[in-house]
Amino acid sequence: MTDKPADKTRVKRAASVSAMLRELRFNFGFTQQQLGEQIHKSRQSISLSENSKNISLNFLFDIIDAYDISLDEFFSGME
Repeated sequence: MTDKPADKTRVKRAASVSAMLRELRFNFGFTQQQLGEQIHKSRQSISLSENSKNISLNFLFDIIDAYDISLDEFFSGME
């Protein structure tokens, strides 16, 4: 497992939730497979979330919990 960055302000700006999910994964150094294993989802589920406009809140909460960030921190990275 990859260490989480100490500075959570590394969340970059993104125009959509799916783009933000992709940016976070890149910033934290996870592959889709690694993130899927951490939150008990398939790599395909991660891919769909990064390319979809419809993401369930439960799925979103699972992902931001994996990054140990708050919902506010997640949305503060969006434009």
